[in-house]
Amino acid sequence: MSTCIDSAAPIEPDAIDDAVAVVETLVLDGRYGDAAEVAQSALRHDRVLAEEGARLRLALSTLLFVSGQPGAVDEADIVLAQPDLPDELHVRAELARLLGLLAADELDAARGQAQIMLAESNPAAIAGALLAFGLLAWDDGRVNDSISFVKAAVQRADGGAEEARRIHPRVALTAMLIAVGELREAADCLTAARDEIDEVGDVLWNDAPHVFLACLHVAEGHLDQAVAEVEQALAESESLGTTLLVPLAHFTCAHVALLRGDLDEAARQLRAVPPGAGPRIGYGRALRVWVEARLEAGRHGLRTVVVDDAADLYAAPVAHWRLFVEEPASAAWFVRAALAAGRTKEAATVASCAELVAAMNPGVGTVAASADHARGVLDRDADVLDRAAAGHTRAWAKASAMEEAAVVLLDRGDEAGARERLAAAVTHYEAAGATHDAARVRGRLRHVATRPTGRDGRPVRGWASLTDTEGHVADLVASGLTNPEVGERVYLSRHTIDFHLRQIYRKLEIHSRVELARLVTRRDLRP
Repeated sequence: MSTCIDSAAPIEPDAIDDAVAVVETLVLDGRYGDAAEVAQSALRHDRVLAEEGARLRLALSTLLFVSGQPGAVDEADIVLAQPDLPDELHVRAELARLLGLLAADELDAARGQAQIMLAESNPAAIAGALLAFGLLAWDDGRVNDSISFVKAAVQRADGGAEEARRIHPRVALTAMLIAVGELREAADCLTAARDEIDEVGDVLWNDAPHVFLACLHVAEGHLDQAVAEVEQALAESESLGTTLLVPLAHFTCAHVALLRGDLDEAARQLRAVPPGAGPRIGYGRALRVWVEARLEAGRHGLRTVVVDDAADLYAAPVAHWRLFVEEPASAAWFVRAALAAGRTKEAATVASCAELVAAMNPGVGTVAASADHARGVLDRDADVLDRAAAGHTRAWAKASAMEEAAVVLLDRGDEAGARERLAAAVTHYEAAGATHDAARVRGRLRHVATRPTGRDGRPVRGWASLTDTEGHVADLVASGLTNPEVGERVYLSRHTIDFHLRQIYRKLEIHSRVELARLVTRRDLRP
């Protein structure tokens, strides 16, 4: 934990009575390291009274929680073991213990603590319990239940004491609304959360609005604004030592870099977070899996994802279903990666998991779109992919589904339908800030626009006999790409590329890649 001075002087015995006030003042000044040192120094003295000690331990528990350090639960447990504490301190200790358990991923213990608190009459305890149940439901993939619990927590906190408001359930609600595509409501919720943090003077949460506003900007395609908010959050976190949300901030920046096609920057952002670090529960827990897999694909090819970077996801996709909720295009992407590696079983398992999540959450449009997208890729069903595109609310996911549909239509010979979807995909990729993807699809669209528009009257031999997909495959093979590499470029499996290449050889009356390269060169040299 960072400090604003070299060290805090040990507290003198005659100053113990003022220790709580000193700690509170240091916290308000943002000097969290000094506050923790003063609290620990005071607690070493025998003269500290039970109630004063409880307040110091609760302050220390909160400081450990926001700094990502262990010990928050232990400090709360010591307070809860003290008899005859005022109700206010007892509830604060319960809340501190609950948050500490959630942060430590001790979910069964957190559930038990929440059940105890729900039976109490104190509004802050009930609000904390409802927030915990919401986060636990999110972890279980129950989106509707999760949002309902957290909205109830917001209502309880609004009508309760300051301690109820200090758990800030609106921050969690904002993240959930972003995930399900309710971006306007998320923006309103985040504004209210920021106002609440300012009103109660809870400087420990000052970085939270910046981090989740960055997530909102990414969902809206405002990538420059997202990076600016992350930089603000990281600057505050570094100066104050509040590191709880730092991993999510870096993962968000890595996500932005991938949308822009900047693999080096994405890798730099990921290196800033130690392995295993990150949100233990709630929004963003699975984001690292998503960005690491896409970085692996960008560097080493899509087919390497199944056996290398995301092997755990394919082995047990149900354990990663929160990713399919928070990043609606991810299920389809992992299906395509498995198909590129010739792993049909793994692709089908991911698609089935996405459909299970959709069945668990009726009425959540983004989750249904995620399932349709995955199934459409697996079955090469353009109608299902069109339905997914219509259901997606995020521009990148919508563009991805449209591009997938275009590939299927090209393979069927429907060039007009493919051109329409490719043009729409370019528009949506640009809206998402995904300049690399937009340029890639724009190139494909130019190629399709120069091809014949239908099969009627198509010759049986020569360049004019090739379908759009075959023509595109021919160009890529002639450029030196292997069949698996071509498959990654055009969203087709290696076996499908093998089939297309045989058709190309037959129609052009050739027998090798060398001959194909020569023919492409001669064609391109024609005036």
